[in-house]
Amino acid sequence: MKIVAARMNHETNTFSPVPAPLASFGIEGPTFGEQAYAQARGARTGLSAFIVMAEERGEQIMVAINATANPSGRVDDAAFERMCSPDCRRN
Repeated sequence: MKIVAARMNHETNTFSPVPAPLASFGIEGPTFGEQAYAQARGARTGLSAFIVMAEERGEQIMVAINATANPSGRVDDAAFERMCSPDCRRN
């Protein structure tokens, strides 16, 4: 079985004046594709546990995006569009 997984975590506080641009999701923004897989595997996250369990079953897994940001205001439109873009794996 081939599985595609993704992680996008952000706690939006509508009262916060601090915006959440793409850079909020990591020094260079979120990671995509193979880089996202490498970053997620072995981390202490639900996605990491899912990867381990899938691989133990012999499944093929691809991580489309790995993105997490600290709580802040709303995610800005450009960041949202980039993370949801169909070609996001191209960086």
